[in-house]
Amino acid sequence: MDRTLAALQVLTAEFTDRSYGDTVIAIEVLNEPFPQAASEVDFLKRFYNAAYDTVRKAAKHPDVVVAIDSAYQGMDAWDGFMTEPEWSKVALDTVRTMWRAVWR
Repeated sequence: MDRTLAALQVLTAEFTDRSYGDTVIAIEVLNEPFPQAASEVDFLKRFYNAAYDTVRKAAKHPDVVVAIDSAYQGMDAWDGFMTEPEWSKVALDTVRTMWRAVWR
């Protein structure tokens, strides 16, 4: 986890720099994790909390969205997770929804 958070810090600081003209509007902290057990989902949620803090501290503008992946868990697994007011500008990437649109 520490290594990934360190990488997120560097990437966020670089790509939220104003020299990019605010073209990066979101940072997805992990792409398509696939937890196999409930303990791995719990670990993933802890990682998302830490990653959110990392992105918020490293971002050079406050409007960047922190994107988290649903990890193929379905919407129920994320009900009430990272909600306002404690968390802001969080997006849940639901690959399943996208796949449904592609395969129809």
